[in-house]
Amino acid sequence: MTKDPQPSRFKKVSPAAKRILALGESDRYEFKRDIDAVTPKLLAGLANWVSLDPDRDAAHLLVGVDEAEDTDTGLVYGVPCGLAKGLDKSVARIQDMASKVRPIPVDVRIIEEVVEEPTPFIRIEIRPTMAPHFDDEGRRQTRQGRSTRALTDDELLGIYLDREAGSFATRFRQTTTELQSAVGAVGGQVDQIADAIETNIAEPIARMTATAADAADAPHSAASSADSAAAAADSASYELEDVQRLVKDLHEVVEQIQEEEPQSLASRVIGTRRKIWWEFTVDTFEHTSVRATRLAEQLRDLLQGEVAIDAAHNTWELGLWEELLNERKNQNRGRGTQAWWSGVVKEVPKLMERPQYGPPNLPDLRAAIKADIDHEVDDPGSVTNQFRALIDNE
Repeated sequence: MTKDPQPSRFKKVSPAAKRILALGESDRYEFKRDIDAVTPKLLAGLANWVSLDPDRDAAHLLVGVDEAEDTDTGLVYGVPCGLAKGLDKSVARIQDMASKVRPIPVDVRIIEEVVEEPTPFIRIEIRPTMAPHFDDEGRRQTRQGRSTRALTDDELLGIYLDREAGSFATRFRQTTTELQSAVGAVGGQVDQIADAIETNIAEPIARMTATAADAADAPHSAASSADSAAAAADSASYELEDVQRLVKDLHEVVEQIQEEEPQSLASRVIGTRRKIWWEFTVDTFEHTSVRATRLAEQLRDLLQGEVAIDAAHNTWELGLWEELLNERKNQNRGRGTQAWWSGVVKEVPKLMERPQYGPPNLPDLRAAIKADIDHEVDDPGSVTNQFRALIDNE
């Protein structure tokens, strides 16, 4: 039986620290007598060790602890020896060293042990943030037993894949949540959303999984493991970028769906009506005639009408107001005259009562092609090619 390494004066040591002291140093547990031994290299190596196995939660570093050997069993355990530079300076040193780990500082949780005793020490839990981590000299290393070694190509590739997969999973969960909130409002579009998920999520994940498997096998089957791992990493990186790009596209589709919800459309109609009222005021505030006052009252009555929760009607009304705003920009000095606004007030109520879209513009393509077929085919600005562009965009 291993002797209890904790004499009675260390009875205030936490159970976690007491267990680590009894087990001694290993991959997971590191002891340092002097605080100066805590370096970016050490912290990066411990964080990378955690990132190599999803079952690992943290690495543990005890500072202010020396090693002792059980004379009966030969087992090595930890014995607190105190912090020569004091508790505050030691904590500051740890935080400073963690800040120098790249590409971003590792996560360090500092627990002060037996601070009221003659030999206090520090227990640190180290977790990766964006592995693989490297120190201020660019070294990517990990722990192996009680020593340190460089990460292999296989290990680096695995860490990168895990990191990108985690980033993708976060975005996927966010998109899934938005999809679930949107489904209740889109009704008949559920089938389209399911197809989008299949195309934009399931298939890329399958490709990513296959690439990861190829990446794992490549170093063992190729003549040069380093070149093969690098090629696999490039392939995996491309697949992951493709997945993330597709998720971004799906995210935008969700946002568009949400913008087309009846409640959202009604809100946009209200906002557009406010804009119409503002533009009218800018154009006519200098007019003081009875006609101008009457025109303002008529437009206010029109804009203050009820907004129905009707997606089709609101979509149509938004298009109507946007067309009028564009027409206003084309007026003299980009402003509508009083006569122009009178025409708006006269025509809009009729269009509101009987919503309808204008007919498509169908140019005489046959005549244009007969007159100059080469121009119509080769010139992007020709009537024919402009019409084809309209068809392609639908």
